[in-house]
Amino acid sequence: MQLLTAAGASTPDGDRVETYRATLRRRLRLDPVESSIPLEVRSTTLAGSDTSESLLDLVRTGEESRIVLLGNPGAGKTTLAKQLCLDLVESSPDRIPVFAELKRYQATSRDIRTLLRAQTPDLWPRDEKELPGRVGVVVLDGLNEVAESQLHDALADIEEFIDSPDVADVTCVLTCRAVDFPTSYGPSFARYEVVPVSAASAQRYLDERLGPKRAEQVWRQLPHRLRTLCHSPLLLGMLTTVLLDEADTDRDLPRNRGAVYARFLSQLNRRTRERNRVETPEDIREACLAFLAYRLKNERVDVPRIELGEYVTKDFFDPSWHIPIGALQREVLDLPPMGAVSSSQPDAASHRSFMHQSFQEYYTAVYLKSWLSRPPQEGIRLADLRTELGAGAVAWRETFCFLSGMLDDSTELVRACRKAENHLLAAGCIEHANTVLPAEVDDFICQTLDAFKYGDGFNYHLMFALQRVTDRSSSGLPRRVADDIGYWAEKYSRSRSDPQTIATSVTDEQVIAMVTDGSPHERIDAVWTLGQRQVGSALPMLEALAVRETDEAVREYAVVALGRIAAERSFPILRQIATSNDENKWIRSYALHAIGSFPTPEAVAVLVDYLTQPDRQPFADDAAWPLSVLARSHHELVRPQLPVLLEVLHREALDRYTKGCVLYVFGCGGFTEANDAILDYLETEEDPYVLEDGAHALGALGLRTSLGLLSRLADPAVSGDAMTRREALRSLVALDGVESPAARAARQDPASFVRDVVERHDR
Repeated sequence: MQLLTAAGASTPDGDRVETYRATLRRRLRLDPVESSIPLEVRSTTLAGSDTSESLLDLVRTGEESRIVLLGNPGAGKTTLAKQLCLDLVESSPDRIPVFAELKRYQATSRDIRTLLRAQTPDLWPRDEKELPGRVGVVVLDGLNEVAESQLHDALADIEEFIDSPDVADVTCVLTCRAVDFPTSYGPSFARYEVVPVSAASAQRYLDERLGPKRAEQVWRQLPHRLRTLCHSPLLLGMLTTVLLDEADTDRDLPRNRGAVYARFLSQLNRRTRERNRVETPEDIREACLAFLAYRLKNERVDVPRIELGEYVTKDFFDPSWHIPIGALQREVLDLPPMGAVSSSQPDAASHRSFMHQSFQEYYTAVYLKSWLSRPPQEGIRLADLRTELGAGAVAWRETFCFLSGMLDDSTELVRACRKAENHLLAAGCIEHANTVLPAEVDDFICQTLDAFKYGDGFNYHLMFALQRVTDRSSSGLPRRVADDIGYWAEKYSRSRSDPQTIATSVTDEQVIAMVTDGSPHERIDAVWTLGQRQVGSALPMLEALAVRETDEAVREYAVVALGRIAAERSFPILRQIATSNDENKWIRSYALHAIGSFPTPEAVAVLVDYLTQPDRQPFADDAAWPLSVLARSHHELVRPQLPVLLEVLHREALDRYTKGCVLYVFGCGGFTEANDAILDYLETEEDPYVLEDGAHALGALGLRTSLGLLSRLADPAVSGDAMTRREALRSLVALDGVESPAARAARQDPASFVRDVVERHDR
């Protein structure tokens, strides 16, 4: 990639550059924890994206000039971005890096350049508006830290900035929490995620900090949940700090993430008090931090100190405390974990924010816990937080996960999340809780699987979430449930995230041009967008990509796009890909799902024929799944194939998941003429997974001739698998009501999640 040489751009003189480099080194200095844990990145959408690399190497290749670095809280996004700039300062004198914090963005200025100038004044000549000529990399850190009310403006300003001529040859790196990055955006960013810290790296870090003997002992004692937290460099560093500071911690390890934060911040506050002779009682100081965190609406924005001081004076301070108001303001606003943004920032004295966004979220949870603990007439109830618990309130997700770890029992919080239909948050609260009733976890898992397998809740991200909470279930939940969740999670592990849909402001012609001329990620996003928009004029190009493209990811998404457009001319190409033994299993899977978009007898024949071939394993269920969609929408096309499907069920070589999907096809199509044959088949079937799906199919077919078998499958004296009993009972209730003999008997089932099927109707 060539350096910027745009006409009119200024080149900073040597003294200015050296002054800037020195300032940048001080400003971005990494602490020992940040610098001692090696971090890498990997693509979330490219084929072969399990391969990781350093961010510096990625930038140096020059293949991608627009990169967004995604990750969970504490994953190391900012650390990697800072390290990139520091590495470039030392190793690339001709590529000056610029680092700007987006939490300080103000929509009133409507100009990213103003933000850059304010944070890097040493670099910019006076009155110069264009980017200085030797700037090679611009880092915009923390898109998720922009105030929600200003996010739309910020996105528009970033788009305008990176599309301007003087930035054409500059690499732009944006960092953002994964959950906050928009799925539709004008510029196409190459999406990379921070690779979690491996267990081996975590152990090496503990060895270095604690010594090998103690590190080995601590690692053995760490419960699985805390070991998982060590994938985050922030949590690993905080846990190690706690272990170093507390001699007896090995015998009393923190129970969850919230407990790690509580102990770490307690240590930080204790050291702050010792070094600064703090006068304010610690309980009042913590309450003030919690109040401010909540008052800022969970947004880690840069706030004028004078404004925060007014919050403390007018809305928090109580004269009965008999402490100086000035001391309270100073000891809250000027010291960790709040304090100045950075002592090296030009306006550090006038603005404040929490040291890390997760610290602010933790203190917001402290505030909520305090108010939830009060009598109802004085405090708040979970019902009052319905808006914040909703799926759209992503800024509150981490706060409620922290709150879950603070409560003695998080069952009611989990129920509130479920009532708000925020299932990902419910899973997060279960994962980070001290205690949740196992029966509630069982019910959550069962309901989520119901929606995933039989309803409209096909969200593979929920399978990843369920994997993290199965250890909280009761002993009555069959072990195979965890195995089944693992199967679905593994099946969709390749799809860590969908490509980015390019905004409608970019024309179809421009999107088509990106397929030819764009970077690897731009090509993927462009192909994906053409399918989303169903651009018929792109068919020749998409068909050529599906057949001849060498980039596997581009080829796979071209197949997906052809399925979305579903033009008759593309069907032979998709059929050839789906049935060719020379193709890899992934692209055949995409082709089978694409064929399911064609409501024709030919499409049905391809899918059914795929199921009859013994060499189609694994992923034969990828043919049965789209077949079920066609059975629901065009049952007349599938009906002629019923004899073949019934014969397929009896094949011993067919895996349980495919058999389950085939049974689902019968239920989706309402093929009651097959009911007796299905009954005969299930009478001899022993696999509980297949019996569960068979019970669902019988309920969907709705014939009372199935009551006998369903009653036996629902009887704990006959069926030892609780999930089979549950599904049989669901079908029985649908066919015969809650007062049928089998339903009445189910009220005594040993598994609560089976009893809930009837009790939910009673309630």
